[in-house]
Amino acid sequence: MANILSTQQIGPTNRRKNISITLGVVVLGVGIITVMQGWWAGILIVLIGGYATFYTVFSLGKSIDVRIDKLSKLLHTKERWFGFTYARHQSRVVTSNQFKTKLSFHSSSRKKVTQRYALNFHSDGKAIRIADGIEGEDGAMALMDTIVNLCLSP
Repeated sequence: MANILSTQQIGPTNRRKNISITLGVVVLGVGIITVMQGWWAGILIVLIGGYATFYTVFSLGKSIDVRIDKLSKLLHTKERWFGFTYARHQSRVVTSNQFKTKLSFHSSSRKKVTQRYALNFHSDGKAIRIADGIEGEDGAMALMDTIVNLCLSP
């Protein structure tokens, strides 16, 4: 049985996430203070800060464990958040066409374009996430090729 674990950090670095959570908490705090001072438009600031904080905390603890059984050609995934499993999937790998990359994030500044991809496995009409936050299309395609080779090689 070949095991591939995608719990290692392949998305944004923890430094970037630490900055995001700090910024989210600061904006949330500013929003709460403005609402307490009687400025009701601060509710919008609270919502933005709350969303940023929630999303960053959610992404900090999220992991996807992937296991491939070469004999039965089954792909097993377990999605976890801070160790608590919230989704399990199992499906048979038949062809390499079941694996698809998807652009999940795009950002551009003057000098740098950042693209992050997700790798999905399609089976029985469902898309099962295998990896998320992969830097660049080349990295996503390389990961997809590695997994396809593990699944379909004799």
